Amino acid sequence: MLTAIAAANIRSPFPGEALDIGSGEGQLVGAIRTRYGLRTSACDYTDTLMKDPTQRVDIVDLNNGNLPYLDGRFSLVTCIETIEHLEQTRSLLREIFRVLEPGGLAVITTP
Repeated sequence: MLTAIAAANIRSPFPGEALDIGSGEGQLVGAIRTRYGLRTSACDYTDTLMKDPTQRVDIVDLNNGNLPYLDGRFSLVTCIETIEHLEQTRSLLREIFRVLEPGGLAVITTP
């Protein structure tokens, strides 16, 4: 995943803040924080999976509701192997682009 982000010609250190949707145990959000020096936010349906005690996880029901973040807050949004589990994929895509700053990068993958 970091290779895909690097391939997008991301400046280092990457400016701004990153959001990882469906952060699970936190490997990706931790790697982004370490490699790019970004402030990070994480959200998932539960915070019990997160293994990094320093990373706060916002609990969000992605099938029912909006992301709890301001418009244009993030320069990078990742959603890795999460969107295929949702019923409201279009709604989540709209939300991703709402919270993404103009010119920001969204990285969305499925298996």
